[in-house]
Amino acid sequence: MLHYRKKVLFLLFPLLFFLILTFLYPILYQVNLSFRDYTLYTVNPQFVGLRNYVAVLGDPIFFTALKNALIWTILSVVFQIVLGFFTALLLNASSRKGYKVFRNLSLLPFVLPPVAIAVTWKWLYNPLYGLLNYFVILLGGEPINFLSRQLALYSVTAVNVWKAFPFYALFILAGLQSIPQEIGEAARIDGAGSWALLRYITFPLLRPLLLVLALFATVWTFNYFDLVYSLTQGGPGQATEILATLAYKNVFVRLRFDYAATIGMFMFFINLGLVMLIRSVSVRGET
Repeated sequence: MLHYRKKVLFLLFPLLFFLILTFLYPILYQVNLSFRDYTLYTVNPQFVGLRNYVAVLGDPIFFTALKNALIWTILSVVFQIVLGFFTALLLNASSRKGYKVFRNLSLLPFVLPPVAIAVTWKWLYNPLYGLLNYFVILLGGEPINFLSRQLALYSVTAVNVWKAFPFYALFILAGLQSIPQEIGEAARIDGAGSWALLRYITFPLLRPLLLVLALFATVWTFNYFDLVYSLTQGGPGQATEILATLAYKNVFVRLRFDYAATIGMFMFFINLGLVMLIRSVSVRGET
């Protein structure tokens, strides 16, 4: 038995070493960095205690970025899951051929590089020659600046929803097709309509899957950087500044590694709080 355990530990050692090197060490290094005064020009970083945390909490741009990040995350996750759910319901009721076509096309936005998506949607949103404004003018309206200070955050969120909801639809569709048909047939025999089937059978059976997708989407979206920065660079002003773009600018523009590490620590705790909130809501729903 002891020999078997040693063999298991020996086989697991490469994986554990890889996890420590790529996961645990960066986290510990970031924690250490957040308690030091460290810029590009610092030779010997000095321990400063909670000074960086106090500076971040006293920065109004941080709270603007936090508000934008929460709006961006909540809207993205809600619409991605809801649109994915109803798209999956439509596909589940459609022909097999329609499902195959959607399956082949749906992952296209998801696998495209965020920079390419940003360039495309910048053209679509352009107030002078964008395709969306072409249809607005065609319908008798005035050109809309979709990337203005008032609309930019919602426009970027719409792009993120467009990019990701087909991906979640495929997972939900797989969940729908795993539900035994006998359950629905028995409910129909008892007089259940489409709404009753959805509310009392389909949705409860899919709740664990929807929870996992919501957790995945929340963490992914909250930390998502590429699309926002490629599309607006956090502007105009701080209209689309989120915590990820703010941390990036502090590293590569201001060269404040300590400040960026502190923002990263706040992002970690906020992510943890969002995940725990979703989990608690799910547990209450089950009870």
